[in-house]
Amino acid sequence: MKQEKRHLFRLALKLYRKSPMILLTSIGSVMISILLVLSMVLFVSQSQASVQADIERLYGKMDLSVGYQDKRTEVIDQSFLDRLTQDKQTRQLSPVLITNLTVTGQTTADVYTIGIKNDSLAKSRYHIKRSIDRGDLILNAGLADAFEVKVGQELTVSGSKYEVIEILPDAAASGAAPDTLVMNYDDLTQLNAGVSQKKRATYVLVQLKPDADVVDYADRLTQKVPGLRVDLAETAASDVNGVSAMQVYVAIIAGLILIVSAFILMTNFDVFLRKHRYQFAIMRTLGATTRQLFQIFMIQSSLIVCAGALMAFLLSGLFYRTLQEQWRELFALKGTVIAFNWQLAGLVTVGSSLLILLLLSGSAYRNRRILPIHVMRQNHAGPKVSRLRERMAKTFAALTVGALLYATILAQTENHRAGGYLGSTISFLVLMYSATPLLLQQLLVRIEPLLQKVAGPTTFVAVRSVLPQLRKNALLMLIVQILLVVVVLGSTFLETIKQHELTYLKEQYPTELVLKSRLIEGTKADPLELTQTIEKELPKVKSTFVSPASGLEILKSDHTITLDYALTDLEKLDAIGKPVRSLKNDQFIVSKAFAQANALEVGDRLEVGRFIDGETGTVSIGQFEVGQIDPDLPTDAWFDWRSSIRTSEDRIGALYIDATDTEQIQGMLQELTTRYPTLQLNRYETSVNLANQQLQERWIVFIVALAVMSVSVWFGLANSLLNYLATKRREYALLRTLVLTRSSLRRLILIQMLIFIGSGIGFGLVTGIGTTFLISRVDRGNIALDLTSISMTVTGLVVLVFGLIWFTTRQKQENLVEELNQ
Repeated sequence: MKQEKRHLFRLALKLYRKSPMILLTSIGSVMISILLVLSMVLFVSQSQASVQADIERLYGKMDLSVGYQDKRTEVIDQSFLDRLTQDKQTRQLSPVLITNLTVTGQTTADVYTIGIKNDSLAKSRYHIKRSIDRGDLILNAGLADAFEVKVGQELTVSGSKYEVIEILPDAAASGAAPDTLVMNYDDLTQLNAGVSQKKRATYVLVQLKPDADVVDYADRLTQKVPGLRVDLAETAASDVNGVSAMQVYVAIIAGLILIVSAFILMTNFDVFLRKHRYQFAIMRTLGATTRQLFQIFMIQSSLIVCAGALMAFLLSGLFYRTLQEQWRELFALKGTVIAFNWQLAGLVTVGSSLLILLLLSGSAYRNRRILPIHVMRQNHAGPKVSRLRERMAKTFAALTVGALLYATILAQTENHRAGGYLGSTISFLVLMYSATPLLLQQLLVRIEPLLQKVAGPTTFVAVRSVLPQLRKNALLMLIVQILLVVVVLGSTFLETIKQHELTYLKEQYPTELVLKSRLIEGTKADPLELTQTIEKELPKVKSTFVSPASGLEILKSDHTITLDYALTDLEKLDAIGKPVRSLKNDQFIVSKAFAQANALEVGDRLEVGRFIDGETGTVSIGQFEVGQIDPDLPTDAWFDWRSSIRTSEDRIGALYIDATDTEQIQGMLQELTTRYPTLQLNRYETSVNLANQQLQERWIVFIVALAVMSVSVWFGLANSLLNYLATKRREYALLRTLVLTRSSLRRLILIQMLIFIGSGIGFGLVTGIGTTFLISRVDRGNIALDLTSISMTVTGLVVLVFGLIWFTTRQKQENLVEELNQ
């Protein structure tokens, strides 16, 4: 037995030594596929750790912050702090006071001020390196520039002088972040003593013990203390849906990469069988059993897969960090370099190898009885319908419909609904891959008589010669189909993230230039006067403003409805692309979503109230009429600044400047900020560039893996097509000798290649778009197709076909005898 296996092993090696190109391309295909899968899986495994690192950079050691929803009626006193301290899961607390204080320097303005204690929790939360003692002051760079102060200089806050000990960098974000002033907790308590004697904090930073459950702690706290607000660092910092969606996308793409690799190996294996069919026939004649032939095939497949997998594992381990650094240098990216996880990489390599071998074993099992007579019968037999494939298609069609019905109608929870959509996605993929050859065969059979009459004999011969080999060469179509699915999935995923970010920025920047208040509560100034000043100094400019959002209550007979509103100048909405509203002072604009949710129509009069200090409950402030309904209002309602709804506390949140020459206007507006230091100039283009930079940094491994995968599949497909054409060289030479000119032969090959490639493109687009849509239903998100990437892929495939046709038909007439002897 051992001697027999040794002989079979030597024979398998000897046969492959006679086909070095097949051997090299097969090993290269496995190596590239597993390399790509390793890169993406390691990237996914590190994504959560990367998010946690981002959370720590943003929030420091804090696990959650605790405060009251309504800070006007409830305060955090010493007893509240004692209760949190006594909790067994609490590791560290740090009270934080927040208020607005008047800062005097080169100018005077009210500034958002934070008072913290000199402990590690607060310093990590606000990224402070120096110890902050009594009399010390810390501010961000933008605020320091506005007041023209540097480290070591003094600044007057509420009449007292403080020394600037540290200047923090401005927050790097897609939008503008408010400026802040940080001072010692005791100093702020002393300055704020007249407001409340009992108040110890606006909110409390909490760090829990390592074994504590943050969500359970927050839930238990809110149940014990009514009206409490608890903000989790994880919830605020990470996009859980984005990470989950990314994991689903990468898992599907990794599986498809391995399947494509197996398909390429199968086409190489088929060429190998055709090339050595006489040797196998002699072996069978001499007494070789089907089991021995199967063992030869599996030995060859195992050697190829093992060699490719080992090379992929070693290359990924040796060059993983170096390649990441090169990518970041090439694309000018920042961020943490992901470490190589040897244990996970080993598991992924073994699993990928086993999956490829499993797919190859099916091909080896089907061909174990191979004989020349079988090959001849298969080549000359008419088109047959695979009953097994037909049953598979019907079965998975039913599964797809059933899973969709379950997800849309029967599922009771979000997890069950997501499971239904994922199940329908997988069954839909299998359905399309099993149904593609059947659908194409039925289509060609139906149009064959029409092609003979309309397109001529060359087209008819091309279609007729393809039909008998459609099932055998279905792998070519499936390779193209999977490539299109991967490109559609990957590019759509990235484009969707990009478009969502751009949509958010467009909401924040309805105009190219925005003067945004550095203060959360807004800038205290007359916005009507300010917009008049801007338009007077810049005649070609239109401008308007919006205040920070505030809350009202719509008073009904049996309940109240919360209404979030902002103030603006309804006569100057054309600056942000909205029609100018001519409304009365008691009329306001309502968003379409709010109107539909509360059954409101134009002309409805509503009694409105708000909470007033010193009063019990909500106090009515009058009746107002719904004047207009806007389809895309960013908040529930907009009132005019001149209406009676305005109070002395309302301020400017942002000014929007509509200008054609933004470069020139930007310099003038920058000078305006020196007169209004609490206003900060922001530009839409700058924020978009920053958002795209962050997108590249976050998804660099995924982007590179997707690009390399597409290129590698192109080469694999080219190899498979060349192998297919090589098996038909004698047939093409015979046609050239008898009836066809070189141009006619090129036309025949073009039609045959377009049948395979074109059908793969068509069915691939249907499969890719359908799969992307089903995955997007998991989190009910909208998708954005990247038509550029899809078009480039389709164009590349068409160019590949024409290049291969030229390469195949370049032989001259005198070379045909040599071709016939192949």
